[in-house]
Amino acid sequence: MHQNNTTAKAIFHLIALCFLLFTLFQSCSDQTEPFIPERQESIREDQYETRRKKLVEAYEAEDYFRISFYLATLQSPSKPIYDNLRKAAKHDSSACTKIFDVRYLAEQGFYRYVYKIDTTEFEKVFDLCITQEGSNAYDLYKQKEMERARLYRESRPRLDSALFDWKLMEILKEIEEDDQRLRIKMNALGNSEAEIARLLVMRNKIDSINLVRVDSILTYVGYPTRERVGHDYTSVVAFVVHHQSDPTVRQAYLDRIRPYLSLERVELIENRTQEILRGN
Repeated sequence: MHQNNTTAKAIFHLIALCFLLFTLFQSCSDQTEPFIPERQESIREDQYETRRKKLVEAYEAEDYFRISFYLATLQSPSKPIYDNLRKAAKHDSSACTKIFDVRYLAEQGFYRYVYKIDTTEFEKVFDLCITQEGSNAYDLYKQKEMERARLYRESRPRLDSALFDWKLMEILKEIEEDDQRLRIKMNALGNSEAEIARLLVMRNKIDSINLVRVDSILTYVGYPTRERVGHDYTSVVAFVVHHQSDPTVRQAYLDRIRPYLSLERVELIENRTQEILRGN
């Protein structure tokens, strides 16, 4: 009898060990390697490596929104992008605020990759957020954004409009609109390669024309300070310089306007100039 009990216990332990080994094997087989898209021709090698590293960090942090975001910047197939975006919406309520951010930018004509790679799938995840957060969640989000923008405008130093150069402000407004119009069109959804190439030629032409206009302003009027043109138009000259493709031209004009720019703005222009010199 004792021998039978010993045999039964041995068999039981053997079955338990087999079950444990099977469970461990199944668990290992379920763990797949994080998906890293191969580099597309349209992505520079340095851009690819930077985005790839950020994607790996997002996988390690199990940050599904960032995983989705960087998969999109690497032009991944749409399924892993929106599978992870859906996980983000389900597992982290703060991800819906980020999804609202992307949607809000798109409404203003600025399309992030995570939005434009597959707008239909993005909208499905957006609808999931609305279902989870409430039917008026996005309206409340936009109200907060508009209020934040209003408070920012009111927090800026008050300027004496009697000192404004209204004619110069009108010229700067035209330059700014010309500068942004084609860039917004180039970011629009559904553009063919031929259309993008056509818009690129037009954009470069507009950039050259705007530089001539800016040069005239600097030569005959001087840098348009905020005291003369208000908060909204004082950065137009810097944007025009930043959008030039010739590093020599960029540096020459940066030297002219440097005293009027913040350190962050100068660094932004200089960093882009170095990228152009490296052929990026």
